[in-house]
Amino acid sequence: MSMSKIQTINLVSNATEIEFTAIPAIYKDLYILLNVRSTTTGADRQEMRMTVNGNSSGYSRSRGYAYDGGAVSGDAGTNLSYIAIGSIPAANRGQYVFGANELYLYSYAENKHKSMHGRYVANSDSTSTYVVGFGHYGWANNSPITSIKFYGAADSIASGSTATLYGIK
Repeated sequence: MSMSKIQTINLVSNATEIEFTAIPAIYKDLYILLNVRSTTTGADRQEMRMTVNGNSSGYSRSRGYAYDGGAVSGDAGTNLSYIAIGSIPAANRGQYVFGANELYLYSYAENKHKSMHGRYVANSDSTSTYVVGFGHYGWANNSPITSIKFYGAADSIASGSTATLYGIK
């Protein structure tokens, strides 16, 4: 197995989304690392979302998470319009606080339904405000994945956020 960096996106200003486009179909799997924060100030964090190929249907998820001093929860859903891949810290959680999201997309270029898994953490400058979790995701579509978009549930992604896409052979 070998891993090749395909693209890194570094936000130099706030943006409504981060999108990888024209993803080549020459790899077996894809691996994505996000180091992001939100521009929101009305909450501790916001949900980070993902869609592929500009499509807004056919997604599913099951996830588990722990947050803010020990509350543990989970949820699942099918026929969703996006994948909720985790949380990202709000702008009011500390100037240099970013959340980490990690995603692995299996057989992304094959003509079959897509499977993915991920992990995330959204810390803050507080000793009691955080969220960590994992998820298993699917896309009920046989099209090869050629673009991937990430965006916040309510507000923009803050300047200084980065996203790196790798291909796995």
